Amino acid sequence: MSRRNRPTAFEVSFPEEAKEGPSRPGGLLAGHGAPKRKSPSADTINSEGKRQKIAQLAQDSRSAALPPPEVCYVPQPRDIKERKDFVVLGEDTDDEYEGTESKPIRVLSDFCIFDPKHGLQVVSLDLLDAGDYVGHFEAAGFVSPLFLNEEDAGQEDGIDDDEPASSLQRLRTSAVFRYTIDYAKVDDPVYIETQFGWYVLQEPSAVYRHSFLDFYERHRLLQIIISAAAENPLWTYQDFTDCYIGMHDQYLNRRLDETDIYSIIPQLRPALEDCEGGAELTAVPMIQHLFRGQKLAFTKHLDRAHAHPVTRHDLVGNIDLDVLRPEKQNRTHVTPLIDQLAAGFFQEHLEVVGPPPKVPSKHVLRQREHQARLQLFQLMEKTMQEKSKPIFHRSQRLHDEYWHAVSVNGEDYYVGEVIVTVAGAYHQRAEAELPDDLESLPDTATIADFFWFAQIVYINQKRKQLHVQWFEHSSQTFLQEISDPQELFAFNSCSDIDIDLVVGKVDVHWCIPRSTELPATEFYCNLLYDDNNASFTTVNQPNTAHTKNMLPPHNCSVCLLSAQQMEDQSWRKINDGIVHLGITYHIEDYVLVKTEDGPADIGQILDMHFSTTARQYESATITLRLLGRISNIIDLCPSDVMKDEHHLFLTDEKVTIPVELLLRRCSILHFDAIKDLSMWLSISPFHFFVRYHFVSPRPRKWVENTLLTFNDVHLCKECYKEDKKQMNIRKKFFIAARQKPLKAFDPFGGVGAFGLGMEEAGCLKMVHAVEISPSAAETLK
Repeated sequence: MSRRNRPTAFEVSFPEEAKEGPSRPGGLLAGHGAPKRKSPSADTINSEGKRQKIAQLAQDSRSAALPPPEVCYVPQPRDIKERKDFVVLGEDTDDEYEGTESKPIRVLSDFCIFDPKHGLQVVSLDLLDAGDYVGHFEAAGFVSPLFLNEEDAGQEDGIDDDEPASSLQRLRTSAVFRYTIDYAKVDDPVYIETQFGWYVLQEPSAVYRHSFLDFYERHRLLQIIISAAAENPLWTYQDFTDCYIGMHDQYLNRRLDETDIYSIIPQLRPALEDCEGGAELTAVPMIQHLFRGQKLAFTKHLDRAHAHPVTRHDLVGNIDLDVLRPEKQNRTHVTPLIDQLAAGFFQEHLEVVGPPPKVPSKHVLRQREHQARLQLFQLMEKTMQEKSKPIFHRSQRLHDEYWHAVSVNGEDYYVGEVIVTVAGAYHQRAEAELPDDLESLPDTATIADFFWFAQIVYINQKRKQLHVQWFEHSSQTFLQEISDPQELFAFNSCSDIDIDLVVGKVDVHWCIPRSTELPATEFYCNLLYDDNNASFTTVNQPNTAHTKNMLPPHNCSVCLLSAQQMEDQSWRKINDGIVHLGITYHIEDYVLVKTEDGPADIGQILDMHFSTTARQYESATITLRLLGRISNIIDLCPSDVMKDEHHLFLTDEKVTIPVELLLRRCSILHFDAIKDLSMWLSISPFHFFVRYHFVSPRPRKWVENTLLTFNDVHLCKECYKEDKKQMNIRKKFFIAARQKPLKAFDPFGGVGAFGLGMEEAGCLKMVHAVEISPSAAETLK
């Protein structure tokens, strides 16, 4: 199967360095895994005759690839001449290759191919196809080992990760015998062979880039076609174009179009003849389409088109590496929805599990695009019209200055309907610029590029304004390209807008299945979007649930939510205490107090003070008795004192703080009042215990302490009962969870470290696991 191009660990951890430094194995022109390897033989060497056919069909391409004579390779002082005993930093130096025809496989980056007999003139690898130039050319560049196991990459001895370019060795190879590329693998790189090794060509140098890309483009196009046919033997030409045409190819660094495919057809037949299983590929519908149904009869069947290097894996037979080879991988299986969202973004053919989604015909798609564009034109035209004076019919009056409907330019707008306004500036988005000429609109323009959506909550006749709740179009969220052009998200934002700003209205359906077919000019809304954390939550139709029986201006759910949040952020006095950020505090409660540099201070509430003066009407202060931590005076403690971060001590020091510094309540008991200390501490990180009393939180000597009795520790009885109730609920949950733990499935089992660690928590039991490595799976079993 074609492999998805995943970044290496180096590229994930150090993206900037990966861009600036020389390419590492698995980069732009290199595959992410090693191909099948086979030692050179006479049969495979004779297959070069097939390559010559391709070369003859590409004379123009080769001529264009030849650089002008003045383009030459400039030798570097660091260049090391390739010899049999040359060792690459990080490469194993064992004797596995001795006594075999195999050679080490390395990566050559920032490379250049040149002719040492003609002033180091840069040359194209195409010239090797003719046979007359075999052994005439050499290559140079940064060299590094090729790792079959991605975890080994970056572990090279002697290489400085901070400066990889300066640490890599520069190599000048011996004579280049041949190049090879496997057309049947979509990401197989170009290899060159010398007397002493195979080299993966990865990222040409600046002086050689033009020549190499001219050479590589033809082979890359053949590789795309043949690998697609090999992986998908049932594909039609339409399937192929849907997957590849218009897609950006990371190796050619451009988008593919159909002219690329048809331009390479003359070279496709000799390439198939030169490819393993090429005769069978001619039966694939997409190949038949390219040859217009012509039957192809190959004169000779070759078991293997080109010699490929023998990998260390082939020699040692490591089963854990064998299962990672590309040909051993299964297709990626997805649901119909994921397949629909991924369409056009992955060149890999995804296997859909479940009934295939209904795919509209091209005629239906063109019709829907026309309807959506016509809707956009109509809204654009409305922005150019003069607005008439809004009309308020007396029959639509609710009470006072609030109306149920208003008429603008002959169109009625009712409370609850969704209107459209010209998009303004918002955060990083600039204000929409409407074109003067509608014909200048790009074909890709959508209604979301120029307009905002909002639902009318109430209408103010006196101010000539609408109070609206805003929507966010799905394309304006992080979904972007995979968004549904007909999906809107409710937004917890509302405002008053002038009636003159209304352009039109649209139909919006609430809480319907995504599979519901709607006209192209209608929309749907199922979710509430929060742009602060990019989260989605289910939502009913706003302003119709708990607010439908309220009269304006008190029927806006967003305004009510905002008021509630403001109230939660402030404090309010109650009969026997105070409520701050939704937490109730009483006298003798123990609390955590915010500090500048942390950790939080711990204190006991002794008193509460509420200001009654006009200037300080909304201020409140709390008087606390501070507690100290045994862990802060550990150097004073005797060896028999429990040194735990939850072990506190009482003091006589008092402080007065503003109520805004309160963080939350915590539970503190005397040591003797706790039956099971381990259980008590494990239930909550905000459980503490005390045994001692000091005058100050910072005592100088341990002898200053006083041993506390059970009756010396006071607390709020009401809050203690509530905390005990919650603790009993947690205990029952833990007991039930241990008796009947939740069954867990670990899709990346490894040797079970993560899954078994979760099992130790007591609430989970791992019953299933998946692990690709046989040795790790045996260990887990």
